[in-house]
Amino acid sequence: MHNATTVLRFLSAQTYEPVLGCTAQDIVMGHVSEIMALVKYIRDKFDLEFLYQNLLASDTLADSSEVRTNQFATTNFSSPEGWL
Repeated sequence: MHNATTVLRFLSAQTYEPVLGCTAQDIVMGHVSEIMALVKYIRDKFDLEFLYQNLLASDTLADSSEVRTNQFATTNFSSPEGWL
């Protein structure tokens, strides 16, 4: 529990905002939906390639009427059926 709390505090310190949607208890107890919210938060804040691709996609949409699909933006974070 202490390690999970330390990680969440570190993330909050690095992003200057609280980590919402997931607590240390959620991590320890294995609550999948809350952990997936944490994964999404980390990806949104630290995955620079993902951010860059989204920026390029928004620039493309602003410059033309084409809709550009991004392989990273369509990732499905749902758990497999019958997994839990």
